[in-house]
Amino acid sequence: AKAFPHKNIFIDNYDRSCTFSDFKKKVDLFAGYLKHSAGVTHGNHVAIMFYNSIEFCVAFLALIKLGAVTVPMPTKFKQAEILSLLEHSDIDHIICDEHFYPWFSDYKDKGISVLPAPDTAAGYALTAYQAPEYADDKCEGAPGDQALLMFTSGTTSQSKGVIIKNYNIMHAVKSYQLLLGITEKDISVIATPIYHVTGLIALLGLFIYTGGTLYLHKFFDAKRVLDCVKENGITFIHASPTVFSMLLSESLHFPELPSLKSLACGSSNMP
Repeated sequence: AKAFPHKNIFIDNYDRSCTFSDFKKKVDLFAGYLKHSAGVTHGNHVAIMFYNSIEFCVAFLALIKLGAVTVPMPTKFKQAEILSLLEHSDIDHIICDEHFYPWFSDYKDKGISVLPAPDTAAGYALTAYQAPEYADDKCEGAPGDQALLMFTSGTTSQSKGVIIKNYNIMHAVKSYQLLLGITEKDISVIATPIYHVTGLIALLGLFIYTGGTLYLHKFFDAKRVLDCVKENGITFIHASPTVFSMLLSESLHFPELPSLKSLACGSSNMP
């Protein structure tokens, strides 16, 4: 925010832009509310369930500022699957899109606060949850603090929680920056779910750190992604082999994408 105050960090699903300085302000205001009104404290486990959106990004950074542990919930999962993950998460608070709010009605009876955000299509959904008087509170998160509890079934059939600390995130971000040569001039799109490590660290964390710009698509659509590349000068895409196969299926309609200079791929073998 100090280096690029008026530069866009995000353009969301509805073509609304957010500068670095505005993003920091949103994070500070929401962190103040979470601490002083919602009772979120250092070390709390807080589930967040949003589609790819500025609200997700603000909530994640606000929780890191407070030294809380973010537990991202997959929006593709059904209610029973989400509730099963929550049972293994030692959850203290839940922040979610209003679409998912009814799923968590029983949790309020257990003393767990549930904070719903209105439909993000209507505008920035966390406007009602701001505490200007606490916006200058210092960051309470430290490098060795737990920052993320993510569920993976990569080595077993059942999802299990894996702890990621602040320094793990920054080590990965710095590694990506050095390996891929990402700078403040780069532009990318998060079209795959932001709650995966790729979206959360290898794109969101990387581009916040480098000063680049991210387009946030609520859902993946191959043609929309390639239109975005063509119209907005996207320089970098990070995705899975499945996504690249879907992009290739549209290749006849996009014979040239001159802005695109590099690709990154993970999660399985690349054909």
